[in-house]
Amino acid sequence: ASPTVTAVKLPQGVSHKELSDLLERDYGVVIGEGLGKIKDSVFRVGHMGSIQRTDVLAVLSALEGALGSLRK
Repeated sequence: ASPTVTAVKLPQGVSHKELSDLLERDYGVVIGEGLGKIKDSVFRVGHMGSIQRTDVLAVLSALEGALGSLRK
């Protein structure tokens, strides 16, 4: 566990690469890959430093939009 990074389980059928590419291209949001045994099943969101509530909401909104696009 880390107070600076949150790991999130990837939805079935969604790869880190396709989600990461879409988030960065369309929303300017960068996510990290999982590590070790969970490398292919999670992505990581960093939240260290001066993070405001609006930053968290922006990432959640971007994830909602990107995952909605990938599921169509």
